[in-house]
Amino acid sequence: MDKKLLICGTGVLLGIAFFLSAGMKVASTAEAANSRTSPLKKEHPAGERSASSRKVQAADPRTDLLAELGGIAGSADGFDHECFSSLLVKLVKIDPEAAAEFGTSLPAGPAREEALRRISQAWATEDAAGAETWAAALPDAVERESALGSICMQVAQLDAGQAILLAERHSLAAAPVTENLAHLWAAQDFPAAATWIKARPAGEQREQLVMRLALVRSATAPAEAARLVVDEIPEGHVQTEAVISVIYQWARRDMAGAREWVGLFPESALRTRAENELSNIAAYQTPEQR
Repeated sequence: MDKKLLICGTGVLLGIAFFLSAGMKVASTAEAANSRTSPLKKEHPAGERSASSRKVQAADPRTDLLAELGGIAGSADGFDHECFSSLLVKLVKIDPEAAAEFGTSLPAGPAREEALRRISQAWATEDAAGAETWAAALPDAVERESALGSICMQVAQLDAGQAILLAERHSLAAAPVTENLAHLWAAQDFPAAATWIKARPAGEQREQLVMRLALVRSATAPAEAARLVVDEIPEGHVQTEAVISVIYQWARRDMAGAREWVGLFPESALRTRAENELSNIAAYQTPEQR
């Protein structure tokens, strides 16, 4: 009896051991299968990036702008100045050096002239010193003076005195742009502009500059402008034009005062012309204004 129980118990234990062994094998096999088929366990090949980490490179806007500019400059259907200028300004804001390189690569003609002018203005708005350095290095003397003049005019919108200094640094004092700069300076700071102009050497350019002073002053103080013309400009065609300009401004504000001043002129061609100018202005005024 004891032997039978012992044999029976041993059989039960062996059965349990077999069952556990078989279960572990099944579990191991299933786990191995899962590890081969589960996408979570899959490793990416070397050098491959997942979609979530892939970076999309943004297009360089300079490429598109340069392509459009080149198309307009080389168009056989006519030159679109407005579009060309607008695109150039955009390019200067992004990369002024690239804009400058494009402009100087164009052949001689309207597109090149427009490009250099607009680049000068736009660059001066963003960085006057950088624009000046670039323009001063242009090999062609005419293009160099034109570009520097455009830069001066842009700078003058905020500080004409600084623009005058810039012009002097590049020997542009005798250039026509200086008269426009002086006019702007007189409107911004009349005493400073007058001091600089009166210190200029005698000659027609000084006379033209004084006339610009008188034009600015005649809008608010015509009597002072009249004295400036008489005292600072010698007789001649420049003085004559300055006198007529002052009379025009004065008569529109104060016809009686303008008539009184002209009445002091000696009998001459200038007086005759001045009186004719007064008559022309009076023809468009009301009786009260006369």
